[in-house]
Amino acid sequence: MKHPLLAIMIICVSLHAAAQQDSIARLQISFVPGLGIYSKNHQQVTNDFSFNIIGGSNGGVNKVEIGGIFNVNTKNVQRVQVAGIFNVTGGYVQGVQASGIFNAVRKQVTGAQIAGIYNQVADSVKGAQVAGIFNIASKKVHGTQVAGIANITKGTAEGVQVSGILNYTRILKGIQVGLINIADSSDGYSIGLINIVRKGYHKISVYSNELQHVNVAIKTGSSKLYNILLVGANADNKRKSYSFGYGIGTEISLGNRISFNPEMSSQYIYQGNWDFTNFLNRASLLFNYKITRHFAVFGGPAFNVYYSNQHLPIGNYKLAPATGNYHPFKLWDKDVHGWFGWNAGVNIF
Repeated sequence: MKHPLLAIMIICVSLHAAAQQDSIARLQISFVPGLGIYSKNHQQVTNDFSFNIIGGSNGGVNKVEIGGIFNVNTKNVQRVQVAGIFNVTGGYVQGVQASGIFNAVRKQVTGAQIAGIYNQVADSVKGAQVAGIFNIASKKVHGTQVAGIANITKGTAEGVQVSGILNYTRILKGIQVGLINIADSSDGYSIGLINIVRKGYHKISVYSNELQHVNVAIKTGSSKLYNILLVGANADNKRKSYSFGYGIGTEISLGNRISFNPEMSSQYIYQGNWDFTNFLNRASLLFNYKITRHFAVFGGPAFNVYYSNQHLPIGNYKLAPATGNYHPFKLWDKDVHGWFGWNAGVNIF
């Protein structure tokens, strides 16, 4: 055939004549919306199969739709919809929707929505949203959201949110994993550097221990799992040291005023020179007594595992581990020591 484009048009006209009496058609082939089978009423016809060389506009799809650039459906899509650039669906999607740039669905998605840049659902997602940049679900996600930058659920997230930077949901009933996790309220777990739950756990701890005279920790998240950002300093000018690090903890209520908080942290100890590696890993068992609604005292034992390749003091800086009554002992390496210590301080808020 010398003219393949003409041949395709002839096939399209033949298929149109065969399917004209059906409100649900077997097959659509189009070049752009309005040029192909159902050029007059294409937005009212639901097709089993739809193949759009550039792009197409249909009532809906029951089985498979493939578009070179885009697919637009005023009703529902079932099973598979794939486009080089974007898919837009006015109804619901049941199955797999995939595109190179973005997918937009007015109603619910049940299955998987995959896009190179972003996915947007005006209703709920039951399944998975996966995007290179961000996902948005306006009501609820029951399943998984994975994005390179951000996931946003304006209602409830039940399942897992994983992103490179930000996760947000109004109500968390699952797990968030990201650099920054935000929720209005939480009955789940947020794992990241900064976890903010507006109606959650917020504490500022000021305390002392066997290593540093003064430590300040900011604790945010939920009582099930909160993150800890901490700094510390030894106030003795002849035995200086500074520390900063990150940790996690959980609160176990033992009554109206008493709680038990297991915590784990890892921190760097600066002892006069950044060329050395001085890492302290610390497990603490803290008992809290609430005096007022926003003020509590706490204290408890701690076990330390400390790695350092700095063997000599520099200037007025001291060397960890703690000495005196704490009896540090070598563990599996000459640069790794362990000892038992303590924490004591106050919680504000």
